[in-house]
Amino acid sequence: MLRSELRTEGLGVVYKLKDEINRLEETVKALKVDEGGTMPPRKRAKAKKKTGDEAAGGASSASTTDFADDASSSSSRPMNEEEKLRRLVVELAADVERGEPDIELITAKMERVSKLWNEVMVDEMRSALAYYQKDSTGSAVDTLEPAELSEKVVIAAMDGEAFKHFSIADYKKKPEQPKGCSRAVWMEHLKMSKKFADCIAHMCCVHRSGNVDSIDWQTTEGALASVELWEDKWISNESMMKEIQRLVAYEIIRRVQEYEYFNCIFCNVVEFNVKQFLAHFASGTHCQKAREMIAVEDPVMSFGFAAKYIINLTNLCDDLHGFFSAQFTTPLVKSGAKVPQPSPDSIPSLDFLDEIEQKYGKKINGDFDSTRLNDPVYVASLLPDIVKNHKNELGKKLFKELHEYLGTGKSLYCRRCHWKVSNRDSFYRHVLNPYHVSMNYLEDGRQFNLITVSINVHMRDEN
Repeated sequence: MLRSELRTEGLGVVYKLKDEINRLEETVKALKVDEGGTMPPRKRAKAKKKTGDEAAGGASSASTTDFADDASSSSSRPMNEEEKLRRLVVELAADVERGEPDIELITAKMERVSKLWNEVMVDEMRSALAYYQKDSTGSAVDTLEPAELSEKVVIAAMDGEAFKHFSIADYKKKPEQPKGCSRAVWMEHLKMSKKFADCIAHMCCVHRSGNVDSIDWQTTEGALASVELWEDKWISNESMMKEIQRLVAYEIIRRVQEYEYFNCIFCNVVEFNVKQFLAHFASGTHCQKAREMIAVEDPVMSFGFAAKYIINLTNLCDDLHGFFSAQFTTPLVKSGAKVPQPSPDSIPSLDFLDEIEQKYGKKINGDFDSTRLNDPVYVASLLPDIVKNHKNELGKKLFKELHEYLGTGKSLYCRRCHWKVSNRDSFYRHVLNPYHVSMNYLEDGRQFNLITVSINVHMRDEN
């Protein structure tokens, strides 16, 4: 890699980190309960503010100033994860600027930065939301100040975000060979994409079975090794990678779009459509699991490598994850993390939930051990029959009854997410969001929740 390219890539990491941390700061500030609220206790020292001279300086000095950490240098205590991240970014910026950059060292540091960044951002957002929601979840938003922040405003925000749409139609069209790319090179990309997509499809089957031992270890390891060699050759070619990302996404979607559901046995998360599946691959939780899998010395590590490469080789995963994250978190930010209570006329009512549980619960879900819902292998063994039952006549009858009932309401409340919308279509779109699918699963038996699974199974083609 040329020094100029290395410098550009290294500084790109620095700028991305700076932008993301600044964005997180603003988001956290927006979550204050009211104007007199205080920020939660910080686990890290604040970055220095740039002076006028520093702001006008070069890229290296700006990066160093933004990510300086006085606390870690003046204290004998061990650095926390974010302090390590800031220190590493400063070092990385300096390494890139050196006359004789050590490419191997810089690459290793960039990988470490990526890992730390994901952990810090996920943990900070989670702690911020937990801090502000602990006293407000379930409280009535119409008591908030300022006065104009009423329950009606929050519901309108939830309705509005629900109707934002992300289409993958273009990714389902086979990409054409780009101009300037030889037939031989394009065939090389196509061959890699097909091999990788076959590997992902196989791993989907293994996840759905719940039996990791069923993985075709030799074939999978060979495919991933081949992709790794290919990636080393092409990853620095930015213009070509854009074409390749679409090709990889196309090949993956083509193989998995007919699956009735997806399952991640490492995260114990069930997805019901391609969008949810790909968004899960890019989620912080799954990425953390992927890193753990890569460190394991057995065939399980292949799942970790696959998760790593699917994100590296197609930006569709990240785009979907970002879209669903914004759809779910924007109303929370607008309301200062306050959420509405169910009102007397909110549906589905507890009586209705009890009624459908009595009528359909055991017939569709069967006899399962509720104490084992945190065992993803056990859950995987039950899913085929549950999904099949939702698609048969009994399941269709449940969805028809549910659809008619939800159509009568103007205040629809999701007790899982503390989410209130004004119409059935908004409610459906909320239940199709991956965040709803994966939230609080141990509290309500996520995979077997009649409403969640019924809507996701029968509205699959609508998403």
